[in-house]
Amino acid sequence: ARALSALGIESAGDITDQNHAAVKARLLGVPGIGYATANYFFMLLGRSGVKPDRMVHRFLESAVGGGRSFSNAEAERIITSAAEHFGVRPEQLDHAIWSRESTQASKAA
Repeated sequence: ARALSALGIESAGDITDQNHAAVKARLLGVPGIGYATANYFFMLLGRSGVKPDRMVHRFLESAVGGGRSFSNAEAERIITSAAEHFGVRPEQLDHAIWSRESTQASKAA
């Protein structure tokens, strides 16, 4: 919380398009908060987005095969572009991928 209060952020309503990048940079500076968690924070606040966690990475790696891996930013761009192509919000596609991958993982167990 102190990391955000230094930016004048006291509540969710204080986060705007203008300070979004600064808030994300501050969050990423907190030990234990990574790219996916920072994105998810904004998604929980109602912003459209993708949480490129292990489920999203597993899905993309499986889709292209050949051992190709993706950075978090690449994964986010790919899922966002695909969502736009299919006419859905990125978080809807993210959730669908998460649901599919978690179902696949439980079948394999």
